[in-house]
Amino acid sequence: MTAIASSEYPTAATRPAYSLLNSQKLSHTFGITLPHWQKTLELVLTSHCSIP
Repeated sequence: MTAIASSEYPTAATRPAYSLLNSQKLSHTFGITLPHWQKTLELVLTSHCSIP
């Protein structure tokens, strides 16, 4: 395998160079607030990985 930038990978759709998930509509419509990604990653790693 050789590492490449995502801009070098051919795709049918044009992708923005920098984008974020905006969850404001989810929050306003349903009252759901997504946790910060780092907290979720921590939960996944501690529940699925054996960390000494």
